[in-house]
This record gives sequence, C-alpha cells and structure tokens, in this order.
Amino acid sequence: MADFVIPVDSGSTNFTVDVTLSGGVYRFFLYWNTRGQFWSLDILDSSDSPTAAGIKLVADWELISGLGNSALPPGFLYCVDTSGQGLDPTDSDLGTRVILIYDDGT
Repeated sequence: MADFVIPVDSGSTNFTVDVTLSGGVYRFFLYWNTRGQFWSLDILDSSDSPTAAGIKLVADWELISGLGNSALPPGFLYCVDTSGQGLDPTDSDLGTRVILIYDDGT
C-alpha cells in the first residue's frame, strides 16, 4: 500500500490543490460549509472538468471508491483523524489534526 498525504492549506476555508494520484493529475477544491459546519471536496480532472462534487469529509471513512466514476482516481481517499477520536475536521484543523490520505491500492 502506497499512501500519499494530500497537502492542504490549514489556514484557509476555501482552497484548491493540484495533485498527481496514480499517474493522473487532479485538482481538489476544498471548502468549508458554514451553514452545515463541515468540509466539502470537489474533484476536477486535468482539464478542470468536475468528476465529483460536494463530497463531505467524514473522519475515518473512505470517500471516493463507492462513487462508481471511472474519471476519479482509482485508489482510496480517506479523511483521517490523527488524534484517534474519529472526529470530523473543523474549520480550523483540516491538515493538522485531520489529514487527507490517498491509498493507490498497491
């Protein structure tokens, strides 16, 4: 299993990050939903076409494999609470207490 930690901007509640996962280039758009008090993720392909939108970041849960979209990265994306408490990320601790990990499945 080869894991890759997705770099996130823990000082912002709305940002993008470009990542190469399993040989493909993807743009992750992460944003804090103020009304619902949760993080969401949109995934765009290399031409900025959306492949998935509005994925709620839930701690210790695999986020993309069940979506059934072949345009998504083929591995597994997890939102991991490093404190071991299983708490979802807040507006101020994504990238610190809670990290995004991509597992390419190998």
